Amino acid sequence: MDLSKYSQLEDSVRKIPDYAWLVVGLTIALVFQMLFWPITKEMGNRGYSIVDFELAWDKTTMDKILNAWQGILDDAIKMTLLDFGFIIGYTILLLSLLSIVNKSRKTGPAIRQYDKFQKLIIVAALADVVENLFSIYILSNPETYLGLSVFFMSLASAIKWVIVLATVLSIFEGLLRGLVEWINSSRN
Repeated sequence: MDLSKYSQLEDSVRKIPDYAWLVVGLTIALVFQMLFWPITKEMGNRGYSIVDFELAWDKTTMDKILNAWQGILDDAIKMTLLDFGFIIGYTILLLSLLSIVNKSRKTGPAIRQYDKFQKLIIVAALADVVENLFSIYILSNPETYLGLSVFFMSLASAIKWVIVLATVLSIFEGLLRGLVEWINSSRN
């Protein structure tokens, strides 16, 4: 009996939960993106995207955005509440991708790198929660919100975006390395 085939099968079976989580995370993220689409389109039609809002940084910029969004502020609050579900989806998706890439690596410093990104993606999700709480506060009080809240919302958003983008780049780097390793091993 060829034990290498058994070992390959065992490795494949161990990956099933990661792929299942990948599907769950992707499904959640896509469902919430579809729910966001109408309001994000309307926001953009009014001259400002949700990213413009998240990264406004100061009260003057935020006031311009809130003025442009008059009439859709309640929808923006609903979208922000829905975003809590999206946070769960993208966190599951990125953690599963990191786990898949990590398991495809055999040895070396890359494994520690992916472990760090798994912890950092939790930090990103928490930063997104903080961002959402400030967003709800600002959107609920467009005339009376504290200007400093815009800075803290934008800071949380910037932290989230930096971590998420670095994680996505790390995942792509790991997938490319894995592909190169697979090609090289198949040549031998």
